[in-house]
Amino acid sequence: MLIMPFLSALGEQHIVFCVSNPTQEAAAEALEAAEKPFEGFSSYYEYVTDKFNKKKDKLLDILRRTSLVPMDPEGGLFIMCNTTDVTAFVDKLPEKEEEIISAGKLEIDPSTRNLRDYNFCRWLTMEYGVTPIPPSPFYCEQHAELGRNFARFAFCKQDDVLEEVRRILLGSNKPL
Repeated sequence: MLIMPFLSALGEQHIVFCVSNPTQEAAAEALEAAEKPFEGFSSYYEYVTDKFNKKKDKLLDILRRTSLVPMDPEGGLFIMCNTTDVTAFVDKLPEKEEEIISAGKLEIDPSTRNLRDYNFCRWLTMEYGVTPIPPSPFYCEQHAELGRNFARFAFCKQDDVLEEVRRILLGSNKPL
């Protein structure tokens, strides 16, 4: 009877570290292929870098033409923006959202109801249809306040989505 728990634990301990041979072989071949020229670039990595730098630059251009203050990221797939200059935003839960919640069509985490970064992201979603990400959850509890005046915008989107963001934020009757 004592051998079964031992064998079970032994199996669980080592199986999570094992990968099937075909998967390992495919990963190794993909890594080798990525070093070769791709789509006019010296490697797949150069291609991906160029592709995402163009997306980043496109979204940065859009955001800079609003009252948001974007920071040019040196890596990653997000642009952090300071939202304190957005005068149309009042730091509270958007009225439209309040109505939807009251009607029982939407639930929100009550602990986020009075958090500025969450409310800004909700407001931008409700008023413009563009949804940034509140950054405060990425901070430890002690420093979450540091993220309250910011919003994260993802630029890892299809080009047509970024063009739609341009149309919405720069071409609307209610400039941001």
